[in-house]
Amino acid sequence: AVTVEGVTRSATVDSDGNWAATFEAGSLPAGEYDTTVSVTSTDTAGNTASATASLHVDTVVDPITLDSGVEGDDIVNETERSDGVTLTGTVEPGSTVVVQLGSATETATVDASGNWSVDFAASDIPQGSYDADVVVTATDAAGNTAEINDTLAIDTEVSPFTADSVTDDDALNLAERAAGLTMTGTVEPGSDVKVTIQGVTRTASVDADGNWSATFAADDLLAGTYTATAEIEATDAAGNTDTLTETFSVDTEYDAPNIGSVISTGTSVSGFFSDDYESSDTVHELTSGGAVSDVTGTETDLGGGNTLFNFDSDVPDGSHL
Repeated sequence: AVTVEGVTRSATVDSDGNWAATFEAGSLPAGEYDTTVSVTSTDTAGNTASATASLHVDTVVDPITLDSGVEGDDIVNETERSDGVTLTGTVEPGSTVVVQLGSATETATVDASGNWSVDFAASDIPQGSYDADVVVTATDAAGNTAEINDTLAIDTEVSPFTADSVTDDDALNLAERAAGLTMTGTVEPGSDVKVTIQGVTRTASVDADGNWSATFAADDLLAGTYTATAEIEATDAAGNTDTLTETFSVDTEYDAPNIGSVISTGTSVSGFFSDDYESSDTVHELTSGGAVSDVTGTETDLGGGNTLFNFDSDVPDGSHL
């Protein structure tokens, strides 16, 4: 009979005197400890003998851990992904550790104190925004295995990130410049957005839904006729950055029309304007007393930048500008 930890099993003995006793799974306490094996035998003459031996039981891997605070905040951004990611933890000394991150698997190094670490290259970590599964499997010197499961947040992009048209026609005229320019768009909630136009940078306001807006005063925008560029930079909560570029035309210059000739017909006057007179322009008359008033009429496009303007009312005698 064989006794271990108070549990006794009868042994089988073959014709050569070899004996074996089986302790089924669960019959002995689990854990890691030292115990004594007691063996008692009785021969056919009724004589008995006994023997003892020491037995070390090890059915568990000492606690295996995975350190938190990967990359400082448990979020891997694009810069950190590009540099590679290191996972660390502790395990029973002498164990082997295999770590799976997403679909990539690497074997960790384990020092004499049981500290383990494993490196994953950028190519092991697909770009995007998702939670990657982490599985750490340890096998100790006795052959016991243990496993822990966790996730690691991957966030390598600012998404979404858009900028709306500067104006309905992507052109800024004199009146629009005077009123100030507000640029808008969308971005990943929690992001910071900065907009730069002609060396002037404004920090945008971003609401909880990711709608951003940045306002430029008239003095921030140079007058004239030219093409302007707006550089919009967004930085999300994970530290990723992205940049958009928007171009728009600026036309704040006004060229007064030239009067090529004036034709008097009775009490009305008509004349030819050049230099691209537009139907939306206002025509003023200056009386001899210096007062300025608007005059209206109908115009006819003659082509070539010339317009025929007929006043709606009589023009009084005198000099007019």
